Amino acid sequence: MNRFLKPWPLLIGILACDTVGPATQVVTRPPAPPAPPVPPPSGAVYSGDFSSAQSDADLQGMISVATTGNVHADPGIGMRYDFQPRPNRCGDQTLSSSIDLPSGTDEVWIRFRIRHSANWTVVNPHCSSPTPAYKTVFADLDKPFVLQRFELVSGAQNRYMHAAGPGYPAAEKVPLDVVRGVGRIDGLYLYDGKWHDVELHFAIRSGDRAVVQVRIDGIVSHNYVTSHDRSGLTGRTLTQIRIGGNRNLGATELMHIWWDDFGAWVGPADPGFAFPSPTAFK
Repeated sequence: MNRFLKPWPLLIGILACDTVGPATQVVTRPPAPPAPPVPPPSGAVYSGDFSSAQSDADLQGMISVATTGNVHADPGIGMRYDFQPRPNRCGDQTLSSSIDLPSGTDEVWIRFRIRHSANWTVVNPHCSSPTPAYKTVFADLDKPFVLQRFELVSGAQNRYMHAAGPGYPAAEKVPLDVVRGVGRIDGLYLYDGKWHDVELHFAIRSGDRAVVQVRIDGIVSHNYVTSHDRSGLTGRTLTQIRIGGNRNLGATELMHIWWDDFGAWVGPADPGFAFPSPTAFK
């Protein structure tokens, strides 16, 4: 508050005096109520037609490319990630791009198309650990919180389509088969060399709850809301979307992923995804 305004409450009290007989009664008006909290942002925050990029420079003008050199424009197709052969590297191999989210975001809707090269695999026969997986999309929290992100992971253990919110695996009340999409979608479903449509909805709710909803080619593979064993999730916000995280194991030969038609929306208004009501786990 401007320091020159501080005397005003006292002055108002003085001006509000009523004279009753020989005595003076001071009536002080109550302070104004606090301003209502600023609502979280809402609406479209990103739209990327990567196939329209004619050069890497065009692409970098459309998206924040975190790993240049192996992220390229493929005109008429999309944004291409080139995973170079690292057959003897038993550790993370990361290619990523990112989208910053508005301050105060606690809910995000994401839609994109993705295609893996026909030779794509998360397995590396030279490595016994860590477990195979590809971190497809992250939505990061503003502060560390157990697992400090929402995530979609394909090929987890070379078997599962894993989708979880912040707090996993501390949120043990969610059956593991639900997190893995068992009975709904195969973890290797995306690895057929074809384009696939993916829709995600991640949200932080009051009571330290997280919403995780995933639809792939019209199949709702994950649809749940859970309360976490550790408090402190409510009030956190989402800061960015990472398009691609890492392979857990190095590629055995040159492999590719293409991305296109990437859209992101924030806020409580459903931009048209129309997920069914999520199953609650407490």
